[in-house]
Amino acid sequence: VRLNLDSSPDLSRLKVYPLRFLPAALGSPDNEILVQFSNPGSLTSSFSIHMPNEREVEVPHWADEGEPTVAQIKENHIIDELRCFHVQPRSGVLKPHESVALHLTYNYSNLEYDGKHDLRILCKIINGKQFWLRLEGTTLPPYVPYLYRPQHPDCSAQMLFPVALGTTKSQTPLQMTELINLGSADLFFHVDTEALNEGEEKGGELSMEEAEGVIRP
Repeated sequence: VRLNLDSSPDLSRLKVYPLRFLPAALGSPDNEILVQFSNPGSLTSSFSIHMPNEREVEVPHWADEGEPTVAQIKENHIIDELRCFHVQPRSGVLKPHESVALHLTYNYSNLEYDGKHDLRILCKIINGKQFWLRLEGTTLPPYVPYLYRPQHPDCSAQMLFPVALGTTKSQTPLQMTELINLGSADLFFHVDTEALNEGEEKGGELSMEEAEGVIRP
């Protein structure tokens, strides 16, 4: 709380929320994510969105800011040249119990930086919190496959539902994970089942229905 009340807070200490756009091939339709801002209070509030290269105070021409870092150069290039991220609206007023949808758009128009683009935008709630949204987009080259599995941003493990001790094989539920080919060419996959065999030796039993196959675009 104290951080947000400071007149010049250390922005590096603000919380960062990652937002990942689905990867897609060059020239694919734009992808959009909606983030809702709500005012549950009894007073009117407002918000504003800022790019990392924006300044609240003009720096005098004689001031020495030093050389920009590699990360800053990339950031400025993504903002000013590639323009692959769009944010609307950039500001607004919320009356009590009002909401607004923030439209975050990524376009698959450029393969610079190996098609991997990221941008942090600063969200300011007047008399409230400040935080970063880290936008992450990936543009794929044409005619290549790309394996994607929906998962939580902070966990790559495949969580299985618990099964009661003594459940027979015929009664064991089928548990699924989704594999998606977001590329524009056929994807051939093969799952190494050696670890499953090791689990059986330790008293468990886990089998796989489809350990290999082809996923169309």
